[in-house]
Amino acid sequence: ALLTLLNWSAPATHSDDAQEAQSLCFTHLVAESPQNLGILLTPVFHYKKNQIYNLEHVMVKNLASKGVDVDCQASLLFKDRKDARDSRPLVYPLRVIQPLIATRPVSEEATEDEPPAKQAKKQQPGAFWQAAPLLLTRRTEEAEQVPVPKLKQVEDLSESALPATTDTAATIQGGRRYEQIGQSAATKLLSALLEGIELPAGIRAVVVVDTALGVGDFFWAWLE
Repeated sequence: ALLTLLNWSAPATHSDDAQEAQSLCFTHLVAESPQNLGILLTPVFHYKKNQIYNLEHVMVKNLASKGVDVDCQASLLFKDRKDARDSRPLVYPLRVIQPLIATRPVSEEATEDEPPAKQAKKQQPGAFWQAAPLLLTRRTEEAEQVPVPKLKQVEDLSESALPATTDTAATIQGGRRYEQIGQSAATKLLSALLEGIELPAGIRAVVVVDTALGVGDFFWAWLE
C-alpha cells in the first residue's frame, strides 16, 4: 500500500510546471490501487490577500479531475506560537485523498451481527485506513511549531554557487516559512496515519512517498 504526501501549504514556492508534475504524480500514485491513500496539505499562504480560498478551490478541483476523492478533510494542529509576531496558523487544513474505486459486492450471507452495510465497509480494499487516528478524529495531536530562526533552507553546494545571502541573521521569508511544518508536525501526522491500522492479508508494508520533499520534514520524521 502507498501513503502519498503532497505539501501545498504554500504553492507559490513551486513553479506551474512543478505543480502540474506533482499533481500528476500524486494522483497517479493514489488512484493506482484501492489500497492507497494520499494526504494533501492545502494552502495557508498566498502573497495576495483574500486569495487563499480561491487558490485552494483551484488546486483541489485540479486533483478531483484526475480520478481521486477529495471530500474528506482533517487538520494538522500546533500547540502555540514561539513568537507572538509569527503569522503562521496553528491549524493546517488537510485533505485525505482516496481513490475513486467501487467497493466489492456484499456477500449474501449477511447476519444480524454483521449486516450488509457493515460487510460492505469491511470489504472495501482500503478499509484498513479507517482505523487510523486521523480518519477517526479528523485531527492530529498537537505538534511543536518550528521557531523562525530554526527554519531550514536548501543550499546549492556546488563549488561555483554563491550563497543566497551573506547576512547571518537572515530568516526564511514568504511561502518558504509557511510550508515548513517541521519534524514534530510531520511525526504527528505520520503517527496519526500509521498507528492503529492492521494490514490485511496480502499487504506486507506501507510505502511512504513524499511528492514535495522540501527540506525533508517527512523524511526526518520517518527516520525518527
